[in-house]
Amino acid sequence: MRKILLLLLGALTLSFPASLSGETEEPIRTERTYTQYYDTTIDLTLYATTEADIDGILSGFEDTLQEIHRLATIFDDYEDLTNLRTINENPGVDHEVDVHLFEMISLGVEYYEKTDGYFNIALGPIISLWQERLDMCSGMHCELEREDLPTEDELNEADRHTDIKDVTLDEENRTVRIEEGMKLDLGGIAKGYGAKVAGEYLKTYDEIEAFILNAGTSNIEVYGEHPTRESGLWKIEFVDPAFEPDIWSIIRGEREVFAEIFIADGRNIVGSGNYERYFEVDGVRYHHLINPYTLYPSGSLEEDQSRFERIRDELLCNTQKDYFLGAWLETDDPLIGDILVTAAFLMPLEEALAFVENLEDTEGVFYGADGRIFKTEGFEGELLHGHEWSAPEDRPPCILPLLVIGGGFIVAAGGVLLVLRIRKQKK
Repeated sequence: MRKILLLLLGALTLSFPASLSGETEEPIRTERTYTQYYDTTIDLTLYATTEADIDGILSGFEDTLQEIHRLATIFDDYEDLTNLRTINENPGVDHEVDVHLFEMISLGVEYYEKTDGYFNIALGPIISLWQERLDMCSGMHCELEREDLPTEDELNEADRHTDIKDVTLDEENRTVRIEEGMKLDLGGIAKGYGAKVAGEYLKTYDEIEAFILNAGTSNIEVYGEHPTRESGLWKIEFVDPAFEPDIWSIIRGEREVFAEIFIADGRNIVGSGNYERYFEVDGVRYHHLINPYTLYPSGSLEEDQSRFERIRDELLCNTQKDYFLGAWLETDDPLIGDILVTAAFLMPLEEALAFVENLEDTEGVFYGADGRIFKTEGFEGELLHGHEWSAPEDRPPCILPLLVIGGGFIVAAGGVLLVLRIRKQKK
């Protein structure tokens, strides 16, 4: 599951007056972009001493990314390698797997309970139905017909094979078995796992003084001190998920931001959002993040209203929505954070806030579908461009509609109707 999230990196200066260690020697800055792993883009900016074998280090870094990708993919098989596709295509068999693949699946089983079922790696049969529809899309904007959506019968049949209890793990022999009809999906964990393992690899080199690793714009890890900022902190900007880019913004890859935060060595920003991988049916957005309790993309059922229902709700200012366009966590573990933010994004508003508040060393920010923006108590980021924080009990903003009827007009304000007459002037 690719999560296309809502984050941009703050601009970094191209030259530096001193090394990160305080010596007069300038660090070497190296940038690399990898596009062939985890169905996303991975950007690495590395700062190292002149003694570093950059090519050798980066070769090992890419080998690490590739190793985890090959193990977790459901699209490719490889000779002499038992990966996730092997398991999915051969149910009812005990598969001896690599330690990394066993750990990813084990974490998925563990965090099913810890997230009240919102994170479910056994949801593969449901995800496959929605992925088929996403694969029908091409170009910048995709519209499908209502008959293209999965039917209730299809979803319910697929849901019969999503019980996490039907995943059997044998830690001693490091084997995995699933039951007939099941499909595991590690899209919510593989990228975070790969980024963490690759980041740990980089940290083994003393010559590396700092780096920022941006995996799919939804998983950002920083290491060391920022090379030019006196505080040593790294600035991360959050892209506004409600922003509707025009054609030129899309071509230039520009998006508006609504918040920023400065984070230190060892902290990470992970996020989930609904606004880049999606299609629309009758104006309703269907994306890749599936709620395991509704079997639909988060928020799509709430948006699927008749024209009359939409007009009624707007007239009565009944515009409060209980789901998100984007969710982000600041955490010390990019892998576990990747799991937790997926679950939090799928939860109802108040449940998500309470869930993150109870996590250790983790803070969060949530962009509601109705324009309200929420944060946990300890989140230290700042809103930009006039955005304001909301509390769950706050009403969302409402544009008051005006209906002109005959010789008067009706104003709907927060559910109260006021009928005002316009007297005709005598000449």
